[in-house]
Amino acid sequence: MRKILLLMVGFAISLTACQKNEGLVSDAITTSSFTITIPQSGISTRAVTDAFGTGTSVNRCILEIYHSDQLYSRIVKPISNKQVTFDNLRLVSSQEYDFVFWADCATANSGSDEGFDDKVYITTATGGLKAITEKGEFVGNSDERDAFFAKESFEVTGSFTESVTLKRPFGLLVVKTNDLNEIKDEALKPTGYKVAFKGLATTFNALTGEVSGSADVTYTAEELAKADGTISMDFLWATDTEAALSDFSMTFLNNSTEICTNDAFTNIPIRRNYRTNVSGNLLTKQGTINVTIDPEFYQPDITVVTTAEELHTAFANGGSVALSEDVTISAPLVVESGKTVEIDLNGHDIINTTSLPDTDPRYGNTTVFEVKGDATLNIKGDGDVKAIGTNLNEDGYRMAVYAYGDAQVNIYGGNFSNDQDYNNHQAQLDLIYADQNAVINIYGGTFESKSANDRGYWVLNLKDGSNAAINVYGGTFVNFDPSNSMTENPVKNFVVATSTTVKVSEDPQPNGSYEVVPEGGVVSVPIEVNDAESLIEALSNPVVANIEVASSIDLSEKSAEELTFEEYKTIDIKEGGDYPARPNELSDGRKGTYPDRKRYDRQHVRG
Repeated sequence: MRKILLLMVGFAISLTACQKNEGLVSDAITTSSFTITIPQSGISTRAVTDAFGTGTSVNRCILEIYHSDQLYSRIVKPISNKQVTFDNLRLVSSQEYDFVFWADCATANSGSDEGFDDKVYITTATGGLKAITEKGEFVGNSDERDAFFAKESFEVTGSFTESVTLKRPFGLLVVKTNDLNEIKDEALKPTGYKVAFKGLATTFNALTGEVSGSADVTYTAEELAKADGTISMDFLWATDTEAALSDFSMTFLNNSTEICTNDAFTNIPIRRNYRTNVSGNLLTKQGTINVTIDPEFYQPDITVVTTAEELHTAFANGGSVALSEDVTISAPLVVESGKTVEIDLNGHDIINTTSLPDTDPRYGNTTVFEVKGDATLNIKGDGDVKAIGTNLNEDGYRMAVYAYGDAQVNIYGGNFSNDQDYNNHQAQLDLIYADQNAVINIYGGTFESKSANDRGYWVLNLKDGSNAAINVYGGTFVNFDPSNSMTENPVKNFVVATSTTVKVSEDPQPNGSYEVVPEGGVVSVPIEVNDAESLIEALSNPVVANIEVASSIDLSEKSAEELTFEEYKTIDIKEGGDYPARPNELSDGRKGTYPDRKRYDRQHVRG
């Protein structure tokens, strides 16, 4: 009997069942009961009322059972004393079902078939729990908008007992001003506010967990959430992965009179089942805001930081970090054993410009990220990670990432570089370095070491004799071919078997730039060709979608077979580029040949 347990804060659901043999029909059918319990715990900081965010307003629970993506059964029960039981469910044995749970605040109606009418969310329209939408206008500071869901899939083979935990389908956005008491004129103190959100999701599919739709939402509140300066508390549809709310503005009102508008709320991260706290001097100094994110609505885990001190503290605590400003550090950001850190560069930079000689005991302070023991570091977002020495001829490790022990690092984005003016930039500077049993996985980003020794650029490197590994799934590498790395002896291919390495440029010298393309992807930049051989190679490479002809190319001695390609291609003839005329032989199938034209559009070079 398989057990399912999802460790998320929300509702705890206990499923129990029994089966008895009652002949041919009953042998194929199981009867089950689901007991749902709402836990007492809630968020640790209260707003509006002490009960806000604890699920107190939730009074209805819906169970929809799907078989082969078709609704098999829908049952609605009231929640009493934070518990509800679904009795005598009859399920055909040896069949796979999707069990979808939804708990929310509804209006009791004894005259309706389900005993409830939708109040905050529409669950009874076409699609049911697969297309949940808001009912009526958006209402701020409303605990009635709290809700929970879960979905489990398994094959019913007999009586079963399952535990399922529900979680919220949205993030909680809390806005608080710290300067309310600084305003002495009562006529300038806000008594209410107006919020204008851009691009909020409109629909939630509880079966798949996906959100969809987009709409601008504006609402006006006549009072603040709390007298301590807490302005608003809103539940917003969100995804499991951290996303950025495009932006929103907040206009503060004294009764109906507008006092001021703060539109500095941009790229605020909203994540499912997490609370985002936005605070600062919102009334007296626009744009002075701090953002923190609490997971599960009750523990600090994700922090949006602006200073080096805050960044070091966040790494020490573990959890997720998002940058809101460029940060310069003078010591490595350490992920201790047993900790997991996720950092979103969020368009900002982390720079270590510490210059230390080899003899300095703080030599390792020139590193940016240090991951030890069994720690995990995930890096994502766009931004620069730099280890740059500023003093002439003072060498240092200059590592952007240093992992050792049993550590794991996953790099999804960012621009990583290092440099040190040591002996006219003639130095071994390991940019990404793994030792002992550490594993570094690279899925994206740009990587460049600007100093090299006589062996080349040490962009990726493993400690000699270690069991460490670097696996490249994607990314761009400057002056370094990750599929033919000279940093190992013999040379090593760091690129996984499912990805392809393409030289995308001859610049910069001496080695040019390489891009690693995952399976099913294409090179992100046009490939420049200058001769027939490079053109034929680009045409035959399925991951090359865009080709730039930079100079005249003689194709007179090339066959039609050599110029035949299978995939869709765009070929651009740059100024000064040309080629001899050849027969235009475009077939009706998936193949095409180089056409007899200098300028042509996409439809004429389709593979």
